[in-house]
Amino acid sequence: MPWAIGLFVMDWASYERFLIRLVSDIEKVEIATLKPQLLKGGTKVFAERLRRCRNNSDDPILVKLLDELIPKHEILVDVRHNIVHGYWQGMDENHSFVHKRYSSRVSRENVSLKTSTDVLKNRDDINVLNGKIFDILVHLGTMKRSD
Repeated sequence: MPWAIGLFVMDWASYERFLIRLVSDIEKVEIATLKPQLLKGGTKVFAERLRRCRNNSDDPILVKLLDELIPKHEILVDVRHNIVHGYWQGMDENHSFVHKRYSSRVSRENVSLKTSTDVLKNRDDINVLNGKIFDILVHLGTMKRSD
């Protein structure tokens, strides 16, 4: 399980870099200026900034593409929080690795029960969103598809 969490975290870091590139290209802001603002604000700031890009756009195709990306990003932020702030409990009765997170330090209510397979599936979800970001960057003309 710890290796699956590590792989997820590495993919998430790559995804955040791609998101920073996206916002930078839409807003025409230097990455060096934008990156500290987004990273300092935490994961929720990315969605807020993407919504701002969407709301300020006159490009209907960009708006449609961002409308597809933003809700899926917000779901993945919660998944990321559960994985990164969870703990590895060991193995369950089926000999699968178990990963849990409590909703708060006060309630100790169990929020999620994940196996390494679930964490690896979430890595696939990150790659799907990377593909959506790539589609937007192609639309913006800042990246090209290779033939």
